[in-house]
Amino acid sequence: MLERRVRALIGDWGRRLQADPLAARAIRRMHERRVAVAQSTLAAVQRENIEFQQASSGDFTQQPIEHLQQHFAVLLAIGDGAELGEDPFRFVRGLAVIRAQQQFPLAASLHAYRIGHKGVLTAVREAVPEDDESHRKAMASLLTLSDFLMEYTDVISTILTEACVAEEKLLNTRRARGRLSLLDDLLRGVRPRDADAEAPVTSAASTSRNRSPSASPVPPSLPAAARPTGRRRSARSAPLSTALARPGLGRLVDIRDEEMIALLCGGARGVSLDVHDIAELPQAYLDAQHACEFAGPGRSVVHFADIDLVEFLPRRPDAAAFRLLAAWAEELQAADRKKAGKLARTIRTFTDCSLNVKVTARRLRLHTNTLYFRLNRIKQLTGVDPRNFAGATLLLTTLRLLESRPRLTPP
Repeated sequence: MLERRVRALIGDWGRRLQADPLAARAIRRMHERRVAVAQSTLAAVQRENIEFQQASSGDFTQQPIEHLQQHFAVLLAIGDGAELGEDPFRFVRGLAVIRAQQQFPLAASLHAYRIGHKGVLTAVREAVPEDDESHRKAMASLLTLSDFLMEYTDVISTILTEACVAEEKLLNTRRARGRLSLLDDLLRGVRPRDADAEAPVTSAASTSRNRSPSASPVPPSLPAAARPTGRRRSARSAPLSTALARPGLGRLVDIRDEEMIALLCGGARGVSLDVHDIAELPQAYLDAQHACEFAGPGRSVVHFADIDLVEFLPRRPDAAAFRLLAAWAEELQAADRKKAGKLARTIRTFTDCSLNVKVTARRLRLHTNTLYFRLNRIKQLTGVDPRNFAGATLLLTTLRLLESRPRLTPP
């Protein structure tokens, strides 16, 4: 179909233009002014086409000028009936390939052709002489030229579109193959064979052997992994890949043998419990945010199910919990600051060692008498005995609330 239109454009329109000396002469005159016409047309494209405005490289200035010159040569050949060869619009396909490789929007290229059509039509109208032909003949020639240029623009737009779409399909196939190759290399622990392929992902891997996705917010710092335990089959990787398309987050998502594989790098991660319904996603997102609070240099990825309940509750208190703090809490915190945190460290280590004085002293590298002195000092400050379970639990919970208060109390 397209080849037939090209033959008609060159053959049928060529004969019509040659049969109209006034129209053929206008094309020759426009060709003589091709440099000025090309420059004015390019200025109009850059003024009216926002994509061309944003493209500041030299190629986007030089390529359109050369491209217009090639169009002027084809127009002149059609008007004069000159031989154009087997593929007169090869240069149009060449530009389409370049624009596809540059990831330049096809709509912007077609818009540029429409602007170019207006510029060339204006130049042709100006080239129609008014003094050596009657007004009626001039109007007829202008109508012929207008119809010709409209058909010409439509044909080259179709050629450009088909070539651009074909090249984009080819590029997408290559990218998909490169993506799969990159994923294979990373899963085998091998540095990618293509140096450019390292850009999407540079650190950690997340393999989800589940049938349902988890929610994972992405703060900016460390790598991430997921360890969900759902039962239903996962959604396809494309929506998940779109959901993970956040600035600063490299990601590769694929489904292989009913296994969802996500390779991520970016911020520290919190991973929610698995969800099986869209209505559960808001809660899953909150759970993942809570899990992020427990991530750090020594624990870059935290699954919500792995959070210790006793550790979680003091980190997520409401205002009432702070009002329940005993009066001695401030005094204990002030004394601990004077001791560079030794009192708080003693309480935590003492509870970690199951209230065993000898084990605690050994872990803190203290004499047992020194440890007894600290425990007595804590009791004097608070009135709470840290050597029984109830007292140690109250002291530890109070310390955790005091630590979370500056971070959680609203300004």
